[in-house]
Amino acid sequence: MKKINSLDFFEDELLCLIRVKHKNIVRFLGYCSDTSKKAVKHRGDYVVAEDRKRYLCFEYVPNKSLKEYLEGIFIPLTCILF
Repeated sequence: MKKINSLDFFEDELLCLIRVKHKNIVRFLGYCSDTSKKAVKHRGDYVVAEDRKRYLCFEYVPNKSLKEYLEGIFIPLTCILF
């Protein structure tokens, strides 16, 4: 059984995001990572644990939702009677 290393998984996902280039996908700009250590109680004892936080930064799409941006200009439906 292979144990999934969260750091390897995160780096693999970053590489995928960096390679993706498409007009209908918001652009990945970068990321920020912070690791701190703190004492936490585990099974009755205190241990030092790493507290990792990772933030992804994507392109901002102004004035409309991503759904509207992907679908193009909103054209209301009209009824045509025959």
